[in-house]
Amino acid sequence: MTTATIAPAIESPPAPPLSWFFRAYRVVLGALALLFLLPNDLFIRPSSGLDPSWAIAINLAFERGMRFGEDFIFTFGPLGIFATRLNIGVSTLAMVAWDVFLVGSIATVLTLTLRETRTYLSVFLAFLAALLFTVVAPYTTALINTLFVIYLFLLIYHLRRGALWALALAVVYSWLIFFTKANMGLPALALMGVYLAYLLIRPRPGGRRPAVVAVAGFVVLGVVLTVALNVDIIGFTLGSWHLADAYNDAMVFPLVNSPLPPEMLPLSLAIIGAFILLALANWRAMVRDLDFAFTYLMIAGYIFLVFKHAYVRTWGHPWYFFQSVPAAIGLLALFASPALRRWTAGVFVVALVCAFPAGAQLYSSQSVAIKARQLQYYATMAVTGQPYFQDNPDAQTQALPQSTLDIIGDGSVDVMPWEISTVYFNDLNYDPRPVVQSYTTYDNWLDERNYEKYISETAPEFILFTMGDIDRRHPDFTEPRTRRALLTHYEIVQRTPDFLLLQRRAQPLEIDETPGPAGTARLGEYIELPSSDSLQFITADIEYTLPGRLARFFYQPRLLWVTVEFEDGETRRFRAIKTMVNDQVLVDPFFETLDDAETYLGSLGSDSRRVKRIRFETDSPRAFQPEFRYQITQYDLQKPGTP
Repeated sequence: MTTATIAPAIESPPAPPLSWFFRAYRVVLGALALLFLLPNDLFIRPSSGLDPSWAIAINLAFERGMRFGEDFIFTFGPLGIFATRLNIGVSTLAMVAWDVFLVGSIATVLTLTLRETRTYLSVFLAFLAALLFTVVAPYTTALINTLFVIYLFLLIYHLRRGALWALALAVVYSWLIFFTKANMGLPALALMGVYLAYLLIRPRPGGRRPAVVAVAGFVVLGVVLTVALNVDIIGFTLGSWHLADAYNDAMVFPLVNSPLPPEMLPLSLAIIGAFILLALANWRAMVRDLDFAFTYLMIAGYIFLVFKHAYVRTWGHPWYFFQSVPAAIGLLALFASPALRRWTAGVFVVALVCAFPAGAQLYSSQSVAIKARQLQYYATMAVTGQPYFQDNPDAQTQALPQSTLDIIGDGSVDVMPWEISTVYFNDLNYDPRPVVQSYTTYDNWLDERNYEKYISETAPEFILFTMGDIDRRHPDFTEPRTRRALLTHYEIVQRTPDFLLLQRRAQPLEIDETPGPAGTARLGEYIELPSSDSLQFITADIEYTLPGRLARFFYQPRLLWVTVEFEDGETRRFRAIKTMVNDQVLVDPFFETLDDAETYLGSLGSDSRRVKRIRFETDSPRAFQPEFRYQITQYDLQKPGTP
């Protein structure tokens, strides 16, 4: 087998008379790009709410030594603390060290990128691609895109220039991505495996030894980081897979319901269309240049990942597509062979033009002043060691009544459904179920992990419980097993205007399971429920059609609904999540408000509102199989003192 050659420099340097001016121009734009890519804040102030709460949970889990993948299951891993940027469990020194490493990587990428440029226009376009990263703060929730684009650069730079240091650093970045956010980390690890296999099949001029060493280093580093970061690698991988896969069904938010500009999707599709046209028009040249073809496929995979992240849940997420995709395509243009240079440069320009509306607010003099203030805040925190914010208003809004604090004392506490900030602001002993927020228990595997926690000897002593869900979901379809454990293993010890305080029972209640009616139904057809005092759960094997599966994979799954008819004739319509209804979900009785929950938990369901019948339906009949099988299961609990 022949050894692959390393691509030569792409273009000749500019004419000597302009050389000094061109170099100065390149340095100025590179420095300005780096200025905008510096971190805005050393730490971010903790706050209340759904998203701020999961950020707090990540840091609390890290601070308290919980094992990720076992005690704590979320899309972010232990290095997610550098994305939340909360001053909880993270020292100033650790955060500064991380930022120095990351800024150094960014500076290296910018320097090497600008060295490859040979025209004034190409330098300016590279500057715009870097500037777009600040559409979303690249050091917080968008940190994963920052890491991944650096990772792609390192792989491509090694592939095209043969730099062994780039290969070594890429190995490091593959694991950093995985332990930061596993839904992007799993593809990153897979890409590293494929890349190393490619190097073994088509070795560089130095032979296969660097690839063999990289494989060994990849394995050793993974083991070291797994131990050092206290990760159950199997649980972390499985949990991340379930979260990422079922996210498609559970978190879909149609663009028509989003407040974002409707042109964002057509602009994104224009970029993707231009990228695909590049391959269709140049497939012969790509076949002759396998390294370029491999680079194209790497970037295509990244574009697909970011597109899915942007458009499955369109509430604010499409900005991430315009943030990083132009830069990824720019990498392809940067290292293209002469035969493909014009096409790749053209696609890069299309990406930047389509992304221009997203970054319009960046192209003003005010953005420089804003950046200067942000860097001032960062320096203040780094020098003094203290956040520039001291008085947090959420500390007052989330304060618990003294009577509640007296009951809890030093007892362990969990929160349902999501307001974990209450635990933090009241300095409680946080001991959560593994999937820490109810709405993220997207399927039965995740629900089972929480259920096992609540019935185990390690269950929290107290639960701060209230009602709430997102996206008009059925209020009782979420965490059905886990909520069943509330009936058997917990009881109400206090009611406040905002929550129920549940305490673990000294003796769990017994529960009996009885199979109920089963049959076949059609979407849009009512399923009659037996008249019963039991808790009634339903399993509905609703499946996608082939068009429905394709829509789910490439864009968004179609929505599924459930209509509930009560015994008094009233009907209500809610979102039904396919991955949840494929397992058991509670359909009778029904509870929605905190008062309903108090009645439900206090009477063990016997005094709650009863449901007569339900029907599953969809506005997209071609996306789902019209018929499905269902099974109703009944559960009966024995009240305390009952013989």
